[in-house]
Amino acid sequence: MLRLAKDEIAFLRWLHTNGGQGTFSALVKPSFVERMIAAKYVATEADACRPDTVRYQLTENGREALGLHEKR
Repeated sequence: MLRLAKDEIAFLRWLHTNGGQGTFSALVKPSFVERMIAAKYVATEADACRPDTVRYQLTENGREALGLHEKR
């Protein structure tokens, strides 16, 4: 389990609050996103309707990590 930075926790919380998913412009990619993807906390997919947009989805691993952090 990764030790989460404040911005990573905020990102996971944002996804959780938004029903487990959110979108960003493909040109805007927070620096920590690759780490979240590698840890399987977040999954990505291209938005078929808007090719300049990436959809981020909170995974079960991400929910667990967020839940463990919230208990602290």
